[in-house]
Amino acid sequence: TFGMDRATLELCMAAPEQEQVINAHLLLATQENVSLIPTFILGDQTLTGLPTYADVRAWIETGIKQSR
Repeated sequence: TFGMDRATLELCMAAPEQEQVINAHLLLATQENVSLIPTFILGDQTLTGLPTYADVRAWIETGIKQSR
């Protein structure tokens, strides 16, 4: 729990404004076919799993070059 109090976290997540944020994220994940976390989306490419820093950096730099 990373030092978090479970009851406090559940209260926070149940707050109406947080529920709206969570539902919006769930909708976006469904629209983007995200089924695993972490998932990174760059343009029309998706990277799933836990890549190394070097892999993420290379992926981003490639995406920037391709967008030009």
